[in-house]
Amino acid sequence: MVTEMGSATIGGISPALSANAAKSFLEATDKEKKELQGLNDRLGNYIDRVKRLEEQNRKLVADLDELRGKWGKDTSEIK
Repeated sequence: MVTEMGSATIGGISPALSANAAKSFLEATDKEKKELQGLNDRLGNYIDRVKRLEEQNRKLVADLDELRGKWGKDTSEIK
């Protein structure tokens, strides 16, 4: 067994250093997970908004087509 200043090491890394590295790794992965969850929520909200706007646009186009049908072709040049 390799010793370093009286403490046992595992694979050349002291247990305290190994535990510290593991803690840092877990904190980093937890932070990444929270960031990804936030981004996923934002993307979901964006997709929902796009779907609502597309549906609203379809309704408006249908209403416009109906009005153009009632008033005739001359209104198709009005913007």
